[in-house]
Order: sequence, then C-alpha cells, then structure tokens
Amino acid sequence: MIETKKVLGRRIELLLVALMGVNIFWGALVFMGFLGLDVLGWLIMNICSPSEMVAIIGILTKKRLISSISIPLLLRFGGLGLFIFSWSGFMLQGQLNHIIMVLTSIYILWASCKARAWKDLFIGIVIGVAVVVLVDFLIFPLYFANAPPKVKELLEYYK
Repeated sequence: MIETKKVLGRRIELLLVALMGVNIFWGALVFMGFLGLDVLGWLIMNICSPSEMVAIIGILTKKRLISSISIPLLLRFGGLGLFIFSWSGFMLQGQLNHIIMVLTSIYILWASCKARAWKDLFIGIVIGVAVVVLVDFLIFPLYFANAPPKVKELLEYYK
C-alpha cells in the first residue's frame, strides 16, 4: 500500500511538471514568437514561467527547499492572476495556467507537511516571500520604467 502511494504521488508530481512545462513552452511561443519580445521581456511579462521553472526544478530534483521557495511565487503570480486577468478569449489558457500553479503550490505544501519537512518548508517560504517582494518592488519597477517600446505597447493594451 505504501509503495502505491509513492507511485501515485510521483505520478501527480510528473503530471504537474508536464502541465507546467507545456505552459512554459506556450508562454515562450506567445511572448517571443507571436509578440516578438526578447527572453527578458518574456520572463518579465510572463512571470508565471520563471515561477513554474522553480517549482519544476524542486519537484524533479526532490529538493523540498527549492519546491517550498516556489509556493509564494506560484500563489502570488498564479493565484492573484486568477483575479487580475480576464476569463474570456485568449486569456482562458492563461487562467488554466494560473489554476495549475495554485494546484501545484497546494500539492507542494501538502507533500512537505506530510513528510514533516517543516524546516525546508519554512525557510523556502521565507525565501519565496523575499523573492516576491524583490520582484514586485524592485525588479518590476526598474524594468517597466525603462521598458522597450514593444513592452510599452503591450502594456497599453492592458490599461
């Protein structure tokens, strides 16, 4: 029975990794392919992708600390995205991505608590919150204050 639970847990992890991987690929295609942004523009405008990359690295390497770092990132950029972006048209795929991000953060939190990895969970969440604060209050303002014309054009769309 224990072996079955481990296999099921790993399958859930791999499913979440695959879904996030598809969303990262789709985000790169949309932002760099269709909208013509460079890599930095894609990573800033689609901050969900770097957040998901952290989660994927943590899950695949089985490092609870790295996975725990992703929890605040997934909740901030995925969870709040559910309330910021439209639920119609081309944003439906983005909203599906946000739902996957929230589910992944819940799974990581559940798996860490089940394993009683309290230290990794606490330190990871603290680091993750620090990263969110850094991104929101330093990186975003610095980037958008001097954003390339293409990015400024895209931002006008969301006003």
